Amino acid sequence: MAEPNDYIRLPIIEFGEREIDFKAGVQRNRDGTTQSAHSIGYGIAPRSWWFTEFYGKYAQPAGESTRFDAWEWENRFQLTETGRYPVDLGLLLEIERPRDRAEGYELTFGPLLQTEWGNVQANANLLMRRHLKATDQYDRELLYQLQFKYRQSREFEWGLQAFGNVGQWDNWLPADATR
Repeated sequence: MAEPNDYIRLPIIEFGEREIDFKAGVQRNRDGTTQSAHSIGYGIAPRSWWFTEFYGKYAQPAGESTRFDAWEWENRFQLTETGRYPVDLGLLLEIERPRDRAEGYELTFGPLLQTEWGNVQANANLLMRRHLKATDQYDRELLYQLQFKYRQSREFEWGLQAFGNVGQWDNWLPADATR
């Protein structure tokens, strides 16, 4: 299951880039309730192959008020030279420390892939998530992020994105249980 403020991670790094990043999203659940998630972060690319960003995350579970949820440190590494190969390859390593200490540390990692055909860009990320030092038992999850984007002009791009969770990385959920 994707989070309401989830986004596609890209493998391409621009050396010297600095950003203040705000994300927000609302999700309507199958039972008719809604939940939301927000984050604000600061990121920088100190090397031509590394981008690092630190986030504060907030959540509003269904029927509850908004509250601080977690700290997150995201690192993306560009492993191939942009455009040199048919597919640009990167790696994501993300460490999250939830407010609820019983959740331990959440570690997300995996490859980031991008290719282009003229004005079309395609991304596919296959990420593994697990909890470390948690007092509760959590499954190791296999997540995916997909994107197809068409660059109509410099000012306008449109496309499709898909986010999902196939369940435990070595024991996938049945199709009717995934989102």
